[in-house]
Amino acid sequence: MLRAKQLVGSTLLVREEDKPELDEGEFYSRDLVGMRVVLKETNEFMGTVVNVYSSGASDLLHVKLDSSVNTLPKTGKLRTTESVCVIVYLGCSRV
Repeated sequence: MLRAKQLVGSTLLVREEDKPELDEGEFYSRDLVGMRVVLKETNEFMGTVVNVYSSGASDLLHVKLDSSVNTLPKTGKLRTTESVCVIVYLGCSRV
């Protein structure tokens, strides 16, 4: 227990090959960076995930909007709750 207490506040790094296997439908938040963001209803491309911020209950996706999207600003943040972000397609890099 004493050795564990000495690690409090430390940053721990894990080699890629040592990461635990995930169950189907699970993913690491960092795997979302670079994925395309599309509207579920229309399949319209909205932009690309450029960062993920962990905030406890849910993650926040920083999305760089596509220049064809008629919205300002050209970057935005999207909370990854089930009501907003339902499906992550890791195989085709799409949220």
